[in-house]
Formats: sequence, C-alpha cells, structure tokens
Amino acid sequence: MHKKRLWKLQAKSLVAVVIITIMFSITPVWANTSNGMSNEADVNNDWKIGIMTDHAWGWGHEYQAAARMQEQFGSDRIIKNPHSFAYWNVTEIIANTLALAEAGAQAIIFAPTLPFTMEAIQATREILGDDILFFAVMSSMYPYPVEYLFYADVMLTHDHAMGRPIVEQAYRMGADTFAHISFPRHLNMRGIAYRREQMMETAAELGIKWVDITALDSMNVGLLDARSFTYENAPLWIKELGQNTAFFATPCAIQSSLVAQIISYGGFSPSQCCPIPFHVFPDVFNISMEGHEGDENFLVYRIREEVNARGAVGRISIRPVAVDTLAVEVGVLYAIEYINGNTNGRNDNDVLRQIVDEVAASYGITAKLSNRRLEGGTIVENFYAVLLGFVDF
Repeated sequence: MHKKRLWKLQAKSLVAVVIITIMFSITPVWANTSNGMSNEADVNNDWKIGIMTDHAWGWGHEYQAAARMQEQFGSDRIIKNPHSFAYWNVTEIIANTLALAEAGAQAIIFAPTLPFTMEAIQATREILGDDILFFAVMSSMYPYPVEYLFYADVMLTHDHAMGRPIVEQAYRMGADTFAHISFPRHLNMRGIAYRREQMMETAAELGIKWVDITALDSMNVGLLDARSFTYENAPLWIKELGQNTAFFATPCAIQSSLVAQIISYGGFSPSQCCPIPFHVFPDVFNISMEGHEGDENFLVYRIREEVNARGAVGRISIRPVAVDTLAVEVGVLYAIEYINGNTNGRNDNDVLRQIVDEVAASYGITAKLSNRRLEGGTIVENFYAVLLGFVDF
C-alpha cells in the first residue's frame, strides 16, 4: 500500500501543484523547505508525519506538544507548519495540508481541528489518493457537530460527560457538600445540564449534600462584575456551607476568583470547568510560563509549590495535562504504528487504547477511552473520548 502511495505522490506531484495554483492561487508559505526529506526512502525506515498545529490558538499547548514530538523524533520525521493556521482561510489550509503530503507525510495530524479541516482532508484525498492517515485532535475550545469530521480516520477529544468523576473526586478529598455555581444561560446548554444531572445523581449516591448557587453571567454584566461578585461572595459561601464544601463553577470567567478564595478561606476545588491546567492557575498564582510555554509538567510542579506555600494541601486537584496535548503525542505514536503496519486498518481500537494508557502513565495518571455517541445513542467507531485522572495537591 505504501509503495503505491509513494508512486502516487511522485506521479501526481506536478498535477497537485497545478491544481493548487489554479484552484487556490497561493503557494504554501513553507512548502519549499526541504528539511533534507526524501520520498524515495523505505517507509518503515524513513516514516514521516505531518502536524497541522497553531501556536496562537488557546494556550498553545498543542503547538508545544508538536514541537516536543519534533524534538524527540527529529525534524526529518515530524514535519509541522510553522505558522498560525487558526486564522487561515480554506484555501490556505488546503494548500498547506497538501504541502505536508507532498513533503512525504504518510500521516497528518490536525491539532487542533478547526474550520476547513474536512475540506483539507477531502482535497488531499482527491488529489493524492487515500493512503494518508488523518488523525484529528478535536479541540475542546471549538464547538461543531461531530459529523463535520467524519472524514478523519481517527478522532480524539476530551470526555464531556465528566460529572460523576468530579463529584467522586470531591468525595475522596473529604467533601460532605457539593456547591454547583452557574447561571440560567449555561444551565440551558445541553452539555452543562447533563453534567449537572450526573453530578447530582452521584452526590445523592455518596450522601453528599447538593447546593445550587447562582452566579452573575459575564455576558450580561461584564467580565469584571462577574469576577468581582464571585470574589466577594465566595468567602461568604464557604462560611455558610462549611470548610468541607467542594465548589464547581461553569463559567470560565470566574474560575480564578473562586479558586483564589478557596485557597484563602477553605473548601475544595476538585476540578475546574475546563480540564486543563493552563486555565486557572497561572493567573491565581501569578506563574510565569516564559520559556516553558505549553509545558504541563513545569506548571504542575509550580502549582504544587504554590499550594504548599499557601497551606492549601489536600484541597486542590486538577487534570495535569490537557487532553489536546496528550492527543498530539498519542496521534504521533499511533501514526508510527500505522505506517509500520502494526495496526488492524486505520482505526485500531486496541492499539489506540494501549498508546493512550502509556502516554497517560507518563504523566502519572490513568486514562479511560470510550467511543463517542451521537444523539440517539449511535456509536461513532472512530471517534474517541478520553477521560483523564486527577492529580492532588
């Protein structure tokens, strides 16, 4: 299969350039960078993986994960676009995806997946054939229907149905009360409402008292007022509900205000709304990430230092690595197995599970992999959700 692919790349190279020029009227900004790569080498001994990533998206952790993979395996093996594809139009994304393929990539990882990913996969397959593996890291920050990425061979994202493990974590930490902080607009969102239902059911099973608290919606009152309201009232909530209360809030805007007061006045923070360490703690502890951009291990180390220094040991827990970061590493290792013929087709559940477990273990946590379901319960065989374990401080 791979020899056939190499022949296609060589035979259709000129055609692809012509099509790109005519259809899109641009040249990829990095397409002429050779990096010493050759399509003539034996696939098993000279594999190449392309990563479409972006340093300007979110906290840049996917970009840094790709950079670490490139450092580990070499720039002749891991090829990544060096520019901000989050702001590219469909023409630029297609052209640069094709350029990765033309550079010899037998697998291409989108990290994260953003608009026009589907069009890029379609165009690449139409021009160069079906031999390239497409691995999609579906960003937790960009909402879209799952049908959009059915063109990818393997899709990975974080598990949105994480209500039960958050309450279970609060119980392990010693909570006897669970306070859920939100507002009507969020509670009308299906994912948030479902997670809250899971939390309430789990709290009832564990004998934990449930409390709903209404926060201010930053969309209505502004970011500053929403944060100020939480910062001023959190000490009162802690005093009223007790030191053994776990707090969980849905709006991103108030996370830092809430966690800062938990550290100062008591209570537990079992998880933040977005399961990623960059979301709250650099702000709460004024941690500089300069020189360590996207480095979860460094951030976890610094959080532990700050929690210890403030006497909040045992009251804070997080997911120590973003699923998007883990998924980039998993994608590279899975692609290597695929290229070397060690998977049963493009979507090998067993191989993927083994790799997810190994990468999670490298961060000192466990991971649960499951297939995503559509509304109505239909299982998507090549779309996986990852639920990561916690690190306690």
